[in-house]
Amino acid sequence: MRTFLNTLLAIILLCAIRTTAQSDDLDSLRRLLGKEKNDSSRVVLLSELAYNLSMVAPDSAQPYIDEELELAKKLNIPRLIANALNDQALHCYHRGDIKRSLAFNLKALEIRRTIGDPALLISSLNKIAICHSELGDQNKALQYNLEVLKLSEQIQNQQYIGLTLANIADVMLNTKRYDEASKYLRRSINIAIANEDSVRLGVACHEMATAFEGLKKFDSAYHYQKTAVLVLESVAPDYNSLSRAYNNMAFLLRNMMRDAEALPYYKKALLLALEQQNGDNICFYAANVGSILVDLRSLDSARHYLRFALSRHQPGFSLRTLKTAFASMGNYFILKGNADSAIIYYNQYTAVSDSIYSEESLRQINELHTRYETEQKELQLQHLNDKNTIMQLSIFRKNVAIWSISAAFILALILGVLFYKRYKLKQQARLQAEILKQKQMASEAVIAAEEYERKRIAGELHDGIGQMFSVVKMNLSGIADRTEISGEDKNLLDKTIKLVDESCREVRSISHQMMPNVLNETGFTAAINQFVDKIDSHRLDVTLDITGFEKKIPGNVEAVVYRIVQECVNNVIKHAKASHLDIQIHNEGDHISATIEDNGTGFDTSLLETSGGIGVKGMIARLEFLGGKMEYDSAPGKGTVVVIHIPLKAYEQQ
Repeated sequence: MRTFLNTLLAIILLCAIRTTAQSDDLDSLRRLLGKEKNDSSRVVLLSELAYNLSMVAPDSAQPYIDEELELAKKLNIPRLIANALNDQALHCYHRGDIKRSLAFNLKALEIRRTIGDPALLISSLNKIAICHSELGDQNKALQYNLEVLKLSEQIQNQQYIGLTLANIADVMLNTKRYDEASKYLRRSINIAIANEDSVRLGVACHEMATAFEGLKKFDSAYHYQKTAVLVLESVAPDYNSLSRAYNNMAFLLRNMMRDAEALPYYKKALLLALEQQNGDNICFYAANVGSILVDLRSLDSARHYLRFALSRHQPGFSLRTLKTAFASMGNYFILKGNADSAIIYYNQYTAVSDSIYSEESLRQINELHTRYETEQKELQLQHLNDKNTIMQLSIFRKNVAIWSISAAFILALILGVLFYKRYKLKQQARLQAEILKQKQMASEAVIAAEEYERKRIAGELHDGIGQMFSVVKMNLSGIADRTEISGEDKNLLDKTIKLVDESCREVRSISHQMMPNVLNETGFTAAINQFVDKIDSHRLDVTLDITGFEKKIPGNVEAVVYRIVQECVNNVIKHAKASHLDIQIHNEGDHISATIEDNGTGFDTSLLETSGGIGVKGMIARLEFLGGKMEYDSAPGKGTVVVIHIPLKAYEQQ
């Protein structure tokens, strides 16, 4: 989830008392600049022009910023140099170049730390926190936000405190700590109400809606989000904030299974981003529009928006765009029946997801939050010392208090460690579950594609080559009926007709083996029985024992087991010279086991690694997709045993 407060903070909190100029104001500033000869005054005018143009016409702002920075360095005034760097950072941000914005903000912060003005420090620190959050580095975003909160509380600026509380809540939302986020947001809402700040109230309502979304309380989330949209539409336009509110309303409606209502809000957000020329937001909102169009099965339009989002994405833009676009493109190709392309995009989605949500990042966030809470307790103790409360206590009561606080601290530390370990285990389990899910999706897609290709080839054999052989047979029979042929020619013609007839049967048999309709029509057990019944019992005596398949198993598992049994039996018939074959297939609930044993000539199993045929390699590949394994036990003259094991737990979890 993106930081909703970014642009609002950049305008209200980080740029002090500046306001966005209208067209007449910009013209007035240009006229004043043209007349002004004093370098110090020109720097101020250039800064105002650069600031306002960055938000309304970013392409026009850069020349003014360059001149501002050049004059500030010429005057050698640290405050003016830092302001110029700040304006350059704001310009990069509005153009969607978050990495360059972060670099300029860090340079401005380095200078402002030497100046020591809390308001200037808050401006740079908050913008740095915003950039880190945009780039997905939530632990650093929290680190800078907590420093802003301390400074704001020191100078007792309620506006700064309210805005920063909401930013900290946003980091909590990004890491799915919804209860903690709601606590910070309640404080922010109370401050907004006390100060009659409509913009702050609208933003805080938006964030509270996000928290309720995470808690799966969608009715409450919808109420807060609707309030946020109405408030932000009623105040002086802040297009970036309003576009994010539209985007979140659409996201909420999607969670409420109201996709048709969500689509107009996504498009409103995209239009506002296009008006503001914000490259990062344009990519993200376009990806969202494409995603919902895939779900609505408007595939041609969906592909247009998704390709547009990916083509406009640049290094330094937020990774959430790639995550949304890759997942939606994967779904698009699944619906189009293109499994190979779908797997490519699903793998890209997994790689991006892993880079955004790392266990190390979550651990550092927890450490920073704990450090802040500890510092707050230390400040409270220091406050008590300032009032001479502790000095008035007796030595005995001092010791009691110290030991009590130490015991409480140790207990809190132990509970914190236990909570962290429990949280870490949950995160590991969640990560493993996601990895397993992605692998399962890939395996299903590959197997589905393989079955589709088998059916296509089988259809071509049956309807193409098979029909051609039938026509050849009919034509040869017609020639035999209309032409008097005798002797060796007659014998040759009869053999040719018989050979064509055998070829027809062979093609039909191959096509039926590649596309066993009985698997879908009568079920797995019946399909295996029918396959075994076709084997000549005089040539090979087969014993079949199949149990536990009263409850249907996933279709791709059925197909793989059927193919492997089919391949093993064919190998026995072709190579083993066996007289007896024993087949046992059992569904144990959490796994499927199969044993295929013959009394044939056997072989040296060490040769499988170097000279295994296509059939054996195909069986092993199918099993690997399902997380299964195959083992051979054989030796020359001692027959062969094939053991197969396929786990089913992954399917039960989904």
